[in-house]
Amino acid sequence: MFFSWRLIASAAVLAVSCVTAGCCCLPVGRSRDPKFDQVKNGMSEEAVLELLGDPYTYQPHASGVWTYPRMTLEEFHADPSRNLETRDVILVYFKDGKVDNTYRRTGEEFRQPRPRRPGEVTSPASPGD
Repeated sequence: MFFSWRLIASAAVLAVSCVTAGCCCLPVGRSRDPKFDQVKNGMSEEAVLELLGDPYTYQPHASGVWTYPRMTLEEFHADPSRNLETRDVILVYFKDGKVDNTYRRTGEEFRQPRPRRPGEVTSPASPGD
């Protein structure tokens, strides 16, 4: 009997640790856009746009950001609460018209404020500064 209670207690501690540490107890890939996995280095901008559709933001020959569920910047400005629906984000970096690198983030990470770089201006200077 002592052994079974110890086993149950250990399982409970493990479950709580997993949840509080942010471990994903759900199947890998859940709430992720499988199309994001198809973006590979060397793909053309046109191929990425054809595969993923309109991005959230996009600068030709520089970078693009796609969200899942799909949302463009215009759609976000029309209804900012939609940002809370974002579950998966991919940032695609282009160099010479080809994918140079990608970076995946969860929706939660995407909603976090971006850390400021040293010396970066965060607001206009007030008069007299």
